[in-house]
Parts: sequence; C-alpha cells; structure tokens
Amino acid sequence: MRAPMSKQLICTTSLAIFLIAGSAWGDTVTWVTDTNNPKNITALTNVDVTGAEMGGMGVTVFFADGSSQNGIWGVLGANVGGITTSDWFLTQGGNTYSGDTLGGAPSPSAFNWKLENTSGQGLSRIVINAEMGDTVFDVNGVMKTTGPSGFGTPFNIIDTGLGLDITATYLNPVGLNGAAPLGDLFAGLQLDFLNNGALPSGSSINFSIDTDLVAFPAVIVVPPPTDGGGSMDSNMGGGGGSQTPGTTPVPEPQAVLLFGTGLLIILVTNRFLKLSRS
Repeated sequence: MRAPMSKQLICTTSLAIFLIAGSAWGDTVTWVTDTNNPKNITALTNVDVTGAEMGGMGVTVFFADGSSQNGIWGVLGANVGGITTSDWFLTQGGNTYSGDTLGGAPSPSAFNWKLENTSGQGLSRIVINAEMGDTVFDVNGVMKTTGPSGFGTPFNIIDTGLGLDITATYLNPVGLNGAAPLGDLFAGLQLDFLNNGALPSGSSINFSIDTDLVAFPAVIVVPPPTDGGGSMDSNMGGGGGSQTPGTTPVPEPQAVLLFGTGLLIILVTNRFLKLSRS
C-alpha cells in the first residue's frame, strides 16, 4: 500500500510546484504546473479516451548527448495508439482513465502507458504536445473542476526498480469557452528523468495519466498574395490603373491631339518639298 502523499504549495509568477511525492516503489515523482501560455477550448468531446483516439499528438524525446527525435502519434491497433521508432517507443492501450490514483494505491490496470528506451544511451526528457491531437491531460483525481471533464488521473509510475527521480510538468493550462483555466486540464506534459543516466538504455516505465478529447478554436489561415507582393493588385492605391484582361485600352484625348498634330506637320512638309522641286 502506497503511503499518503505529502502536499506542498510553492507558487511563483509562472511556475507552481503543487505536489511532491516519495514513492514506496523506490521512485520519486515531483508534480509541477507551468502556467505559461494558457489555452482555450470550445468543447469537451469525449472523456473516455483510448490510445487509438489521440492521433496527431506530437512527441519529442531528448537523449543524454543532447540530441532529440520527433514523432507523431498514430493508431497501432484496436484501442491502442502511440509512436514506435528504432530508439524509443511510447504507447497507450485501453481507456486512459482508470480511477482516482491521487494519494492512494493505483491499480495495476491504471498503468496502460508505456515508455521504453531502446537507444544506446540515456533518455533524459520527453515532451508530449497533446493539443496537436485535440487532446488534453486531465490531472485532477480529487474533484471535478472543469465540470464536463469529470475526474482525472495524474501522472504516476509503477515500480521499475531503477530508483528514478522524475519531474512531471503539466504544460499550457486549458480553460473552457473563454473561462480561465481551473488547474485540471493541460495541453502538454513534460517528463524529466533527473537520476544519473536518466532513463537507462534498455529500460522502460509504465505510467498512468488521464486524457480527454476536446475542440480547440479553429485557426483562420489568410491566403498569401497572388502576385508575391503586398496586395492582390499591385497598382491599388497607386498612380496608374490596371487593365482588365480581355479589354482594349481607350486612347486618352491628349494622345489623340498630339498624334493628329504630328501627322499634319508631316503632310505640310511633304507638300512644301514637292512644290520646291517643281
């Protein structure tokens, strides 16, 4: 049975550490909330979400040598989704919500996320951009704050025997229909492995965290100018007018008068030369 977690509240301008837990399994997890860059959603569309429904989420993995790799979440099977590469994989199967695990002893069925490091070096950080898949993390397992979202499940790991020191940072707090975020929904999750060697090569963790499907406001894309300049008509607001395709320009009166005068001078000159030769 897991011992009750101690709760501390340490607030700064943009970062709040709200729970610090010493795991009875030999691992330490610290929960952090980053309040920068809040998001807004227009609706919650599904609170019973499986791995196969979170397609499009972006994932970035960082290694001990400073390199990183990106991946996009996809469907891997019935109710299963994730990303698999030659160096790492992240998967989830079944319903992401498996009951309130905050302060209690999580059921083994709750740990249906798996992160495995198959590279030849330590894995130091992983960042999940859930917004890219119209998904949010619901981390509050005590009360319903954003009503339609229901209860959530915070980040927890099952015993690995590795003695990991993990900081789980919830990113981009989310509010509903213009309301301020209430501290339960987040558009991103960052996991930092702070122990020596990070998440070692060849090792894995199983963890739990609840997700909901949502609707983010549509992004309005303005088409670029067709002429490569600053406007659809490069003469708009300038000196001359533009010619409409398929029409014949009408000569200006001044141009007609000048042409006629020149023609008259030529005729008179020719007449004078003929008379002078006769």
